[in-house]
Amino acid sequence: MLGLTLGLALGPAACGDDSAPPADAGLDGGDGDVPYPESPYDAVDVFVGTGALGAGVGACYPGASMPFSMVKLSPDTSTSAGGMVQFYHYSGYYYGDPMIVGFSHTHMSGIGVPGYGNIRVTPVTGWTPEKAGPLKARHRYVKESETGAPGFYGVTFEDGIRAELTVGERTGYHRYTWPQGTQDGDAVVVLHATATLVNGRPLAGEVQVNPAESRVHGWGLVDDQQGEDFHIWFDAKFDRPILSFGVWADEEVSGDATADGTDVGAWVSFAAGEPLTITLGISWVDAEGALENRLDDEAQASGFDAAHSRARAAWESALGRIELEGGSGLRQRIFYSALYHSYLHPTLFTDADGRYAGFDGQIQDAGDQAFYTDFSLWDTYRTLHPLLTLLEPDLTSDLAQSLVRMADQWGGLPKWPMANAEAGSMIGSPAAIVLAEAYLKGVQGFDVSGAWAHMLAQATGPLPAGSRGGLQQYLDLGYVASDIDGGSVSKTQEYNWADFAIANLGEALGHAAEAASLRTQSRSGTALWDDGVGFFRGRRTDGTWEPSFEASRWEDYYVEGNANQHLWLTPYPSVLTELMGGRTGALGRLDEFWGDTLEHWECCDLRLWAPSPYYWHGNEPDIHASYYFAMLGRPEGTQRWVPWVRDIHYSLGPEGLPGNDDVGTLSAWYVWTALGLYPWAGSDLYVLGTPAFTRAVIHLDSGDLIIEATNLAAGPYVQAVTLDGQPISRPWLRHQEISSGGTLSFTLGAEPSAWGVTDEDPL
Repeated sequence: MLGLTLGLALGPAACGDDSAPPADAGLDGGDGDVPYPESPYDAVDVFVGTGALGAGVGACYPGASMPFSMVKLSPDTSTSAGGMVQFYHYSGYYYGDPMIVGFSHTHMSGIGVPGYGNIRVTPVTGWTPEKAGPLKARHRYVKESETGAPGFYGVTFEDGIRAELTVGERTGYHRYTWPQGTQDGDAVVVLHATATLVNGRPLAGEVQVNPAESRVHGWGLVDDQQGEDFHIWFDAKFDRPILSFGVWADEEVSGDATADGTDVGAWVSFAAGEPLTITLGISWVDAEGALENRLDDEAQASGFDAAHSRARAAWESALGRIELEGGSGLRQRIFYSALYHSYLHPTLFTDADGRYAGFDGQIQDAGDQAFYTDFSLWDTYRTLHPLLTLLEPDLTSDLAQSLVRMADQWGGLPKWPMANAEAGSMIGSPAAIVLAEAYLKGVQGFDVSGAWAHMLAQATGPLPAGSRGGLQQYLDLGYVASDIDGGSVSKTQEYNWADFAIANLGEALGHAAEAASLRTQSRSGTALWDDGVGFFRGRRTDGTWEPSFEASRWEDYYVEGNANQHLWLTPYPSVLTELMGGRTGALGRLDEFWGDTLEHWECCDLRLWAPSPYYWHGNEPDIHASYYFAMLGRPEGTQRWVPWVRDIHYSLGPEGLPGNDDVGTLSAWYVWTALGLYPWAGSDLYVLGTPAFTRAVIHLDSGDLIIEATNLAAGPYVQAVTLDGQPISRPWLRHQEISSGGTLSFTLGAEPSAWGVTDEDPL
C-alpha cells in the first residue's frame, strides 16, 4: 500500500534494449565479501527498510519487539527543527533524521500512513518546562552509536545518555544510563501519555505520578492518522526512587501528581549514577489490564537483562524455523532480515487475562485463542499470510478466528483492521482470500462456517458492514462501473480474485451451487478487456469505455498502479490466454512487459523516487507477474526474472527494500522466492521458481521440508525437479504434497531446458 499518490505519467524509456538479463543474473553478482552469519539471529539487519527516498521508502522501524507482540518499542525521529515529513515517518522513524523525539510503544512496520506512536518516553538531562508537550523533549543522537538486533535497540544521545530497549509481549523495558558528572535530580524521564505520530491528534488523557511506588500510570485517547480514535492505558514502574516530579496538561506545567486534559504528560527525576530501568505495560482494555500485563511479563522475565534474553530466545526460535546453507553470506542476511520482518505483524491484542477491546466497542474475552489485529490485508493476502499459514498453522488459526470475531462484532469482514476498528483502507475482499486459503491448506481451528457466511454475504449481498464498493454493479454488469466508483478496474479484479478463493472454499466445503456461481462471477472481469488497446480499461454503466487511457499512467479507474501492472491481476491463466489470443499471445505480452521493465530500469532508474511504469516491485498489484510464465506452462521466464527481481530490489541497510514493506508483504515475497516457491493466493497451489540457496530446511509442525539446489552457481534455469526422489514435470505443487515435509530437489543450469513446459492449466 503506497501512502502517497505520486500522480506520475511515466512513458516508455527512450534508451537501452529489450534483452533479457544474463543467464546467471541473481546468482553471482554484487555479493562482495559479506561473511556468512553465525546464526539466523545474527543475520538480521533491523535497519533494512528504515530509509530511502520517495516511492522507495520502506517505512520500517528498527526498535524492539517479540514476534507478533503487542508492544513494539522503537524510536520516533525528527528533523533538526522537529518536523516529521509524513511520507518518511509512517513508522515514526526515518534513518536520516538527526533527532530522536522519544521511544513509543506501538508501531506499524512499512505501512503507507502513519500508525500509532503511543505512550512515548524520552530520557533527558535536567528538566525545564519547555520540554513539556509534543516533540518538545527531542534531542540529538550519535548515529554511529545506534545498534539493533531482534528484540533489542540501543543508542547514545549527544549529551551522553545511553538508551537501551527490549520488550515482553505486552511490556516495554527501558534502560537509561546518564553520563558521569550528571547531578542528582538531572536524570530525568519525560513520559508523554497522549503521544501519536505525525498528523495524529491527542483528544484526551490522564496521568498520575505515584512517587511512593516509583510508578506513573494513565491513559491517552488519540485520533490516529488512519481515521480512528484509539484509547490506550499504560502502567510504568521505575526501579529506583523518584526524587522529584511534575505533570502537564495542554502545556500548563505544574508540580502536581495528576493531570488531565487534551494533551498530557509527566516528568520524573532520579539520582544519578546507576542505570535506570523502566518496565511499562500497556493495554487497550483498561488500567487494570496495563498493570496486570506488566506484572505478567515481569513474572516471566524480571529485569532488563532477563527480558532481553527472553526476547532473543523467542526470535531465535522463530528465525530458526528455516535453516540455510550456501547461496552467499549476503543472501542469507537479506533472507533472515526478510523473515524477521515477516514475524512482526499481525499484532497481539489480548491482555494477559484474555480480554480485548472488541470491534463492537465492548470488552470481549478471547477464551482459548489469542486475538490479533493490524492486518494490512490488501497487501498481506498475497505473500505474508500464505507464509504464516505454512510456518505457523496454530498462529494462523488464531489469526483466522480473529478475523471472524471482527466480522461477528462489526457486521462484516474487514479490509484493514487496526486496533479495535476498521480503518477502511484499500479495496477488495482480502480477508476472504486469507480465510479460504488457510482452510484449503489444512488450518481448521476457527469458525469456518461463520467465515463462509460472512464471505458469501460480502460477495453476493445483502450488503454487510465493510461491503464491496459497487457490489450491485458488479453483480448486475459483471464489473464496477467507472462512472460510479473510483478504482473500478482494480475493484473488479480484486473482487474476482476474492471470488476465486471463495469458490475454492465452497467446493471444499461441499457448497457446490454457490461455488459454481462464484466461479463464474470470478471471471467477470473479462468485461473490462478492451481489444482496441489490449488492456483492462475503465468502463461506464452504459458499456462505453472511459475516453482517457494511457497504459503507463495512473488512471482514476486503477488503484496504486496502471494498465501495465493491472494486466496480470487475474488468478486464471485461462482468462489471459482467452483474451490475448492463446498461450503464445499471453507469453508474448509477458515477454514484452519484462523487456520494457528491463529497458526502463537500465535507462531510467527512478527507484529512489518514482514508481516504474512497468513491473513495479514496490507495490502489490503485479508482484506475482514473474510467476505468470510458470502458470502458463513456460517456467523459463519465471526462472529468468525472479532472480533478477530479488537481486535488483533487495539489499541490506536502510535502502534495502524497494518500497513500503506493508507489514511484511515485500519481505515475505523474498522469503518465498529465495526458497524456490511462490503461493498462488486463495488456493492450495505453489508455483516453482529458482532457489537462492544450496539447501534450506524448513521445520514444519508435521515434518521437515528440505529444499535442495544442485549446481546453484551454474545458472538460474531449472533442468529437473524431484520430490522425495520422484520426478516432478509440472512447475507447481499442491500444499498437501509438501505440508508433511519431504525433500524437494532442483537441478539448475546455465541454459533454459524443457523442464516444466506444459499446456496443462493448473486451475
